[in-house]
Amino acid sequence: AADDDDDGTEAGVSDEGLHALVLVLSAATRFTQEEAVALERLVQRLGEGVMRHSVAIFTRGGELAADDVRVDDFVRSAPPTLRQLLARMGHHADGTPPILVENVPCDGASRASTARAPLLAAVRALVQRVAAERRCDENQATYDVKALTAASDAADADPSTAALAVLDRLKRQMASGPMAGGGGGGTDPRRSAMAEAAMRAFSDLQAQFAARAGAPVA
Repeated sequence: AADDDDDGTEAGVSDEGLHALVLVLSAATRFTQEEAVALERLVQRLGEGVMRHSVAIFTRGGELAADDVRVDDFVRSAPPTLRQLLARMGHHADGTPPILVENVPCDGASRASTARAPLLAAVRALVQRVAAERRCDENQATYDVKALTAASDAADADPSTAALAVLDRLKRQMASGPMAGGGGGGTDPRRSAMAEAAMRAFSDLQAQFAARAGAPVA
């Protein structure tokens, strides 16, 4: 999952385990199938239980405000894959909307300072909710390290994981190889069409494997 300036995820980890996994996305770009596949692969490696400790933050939130789009409307108009992802996340399972922050605050404040307060508030609320459900101390309201290790080991042993890695390598080779064009003598339209068709086929295969590999645990 990517943003122009912030990519991927952030995690808060203690000796006992992970308190919060923060998913960073951009409110200015459409959530794609490729991002959904990548996130399912991440969840497969971390374990579905990590979703209970997850919170989403969207950068470039000022662009939504400029277009007079409310965060609730933004979520409702999002692709089903993104809505389903949010519904699996601990901080948003009850309908709590994702956090919006602005990359370049108009008042001159830093992006980090602008995002810090709402993000920390969301993480604290999430940790308190987990602690209340477990009836434990907040320091113990974590996703256990053993669960992380077990999920990672299971992902390594899953043939689908190896198949996805092979597909990734093939896609990169095709994108940079002779079929990609740009060889100095002009682009052959037939070669370009073949490359595009092959890349679409690889993307479809990758999505199918990822759906199988990263399906939520019942």
